[in-house]
Amino acid sequence: MMLRKHLPHRNIGFTLVELLVVIAIIGILVALLLPAVQAAREAARRTQCVNNLKQLGLALHNHLTAKGTLPTGGYKCEIKGFFDSVIPYVEDEVLFDQLEKTGNRWAGYGTPGTKNAALLQSWSPSYLWCPTSTLPQRVVLDEDNLNPLYEGHVMPMYVAISGATDNKINSPEYREVVPVQRGLLSRNGLFYADSLLKPKRITDGLSNTMAMGEQSGWGFEQNNPEKQRDIRSCATGGVFSSSCDGQMSGHGVDPVPLDDVRGTDVFLYNMTTLRYPINNTDWLSVRQAGKSHFGEFNKSLTSDHPGGVNVLIADGSVRFLTNDTSMEALRRLGCRYDGLVSVE
Repeated sequence: MMLRKHLPHRNIGFTLVELLVVIAIIGILVALLLPAVQAAREAARRTQCVNNLKQLGLALHNHLTAKGTLPTGGYKCEIKGFFDSVIPYVEDEVLFDQLEKTGNRWAGYGTPGTKNAALLQSWSPSYLWCPTSTLPQRVVLDEDNLNPLYEGHVMPMYVAISGATDNKINSPEYREVVPVQRGLLSRNGLFYADSLLKPKRITDGLSNTMAMGEQSGWGFEQNNPEKQRDIRSCATGGVFSSSCDGQMSGHGVDPVPLDDVRGTDVFLYNMTTLRYPINNTDWLSVRQAGKSHFGEFNKSLTSDHPGGVNVLIADGSVRFLTNDTSMEALRRLGCRYDGLVSVE
């Protein structure tokens, strides 16, 4: 009879120390990978934002091909605004054709009480919304909008450029700037009331002139940095809000003759005059003369993209302008005939 030799019993598994080491290693790997994953996601969102602007740029050129001019920024206190001329040339011509062309300049075709309201509230134009932004895609009820009739209207996150200003009224480089109650109104860019520009009037060239930019970041109250404010150029009517800049119209010549509208309570929706740096999010600086921030002329280009904003150039290309882009470079891009080409 053979005796079996008993070996000492050995536990199978991890000790507490080994388990803690494994957890620590996993935590380190997650910490290393998470920023890369977040960066990849933001890169994808920024690419989609670029594609949105390219789609809008294609619409501008489709309008140019069909009509011989770029779209207008609006029609002097009439219902039609900038996006009224753009949307039919994107992918929503069917919806646009269904709209009754009635309303008011604040709500545009989405005026409450018309059959348009329900139609527009069910409309989801993703090309007007930056996927990185946390801004509301539609009008919401808050302290800046107490009218429930406008709730649900689409609010775009891209804005047309009416021009630029160096804060001088008679500047030799940046002409056609006039002071009004809501800021400095410039018409040396591409879009303003009755603009309808032909390429020959863009003497800096399409590749050197900005057409649109992002307004997809929040503003903040200076005395209360945690208080978020929507500082986009669209009003409660959203995408179809039109403009009213008195009798200042395009006239078809450069520089555009300016009627005296100083002191006139004029509005500019879905357009902005470049006056402040990129991602200037101070809510008070975009409000003039104690007015509501809706309709102000000098809303900054903003975004939630790290480091800057996307802008559409008139030739259809898209550039990313960093936060440290100088105001001089920004103004050069905003003006169509200053003879100065941005080098940044």
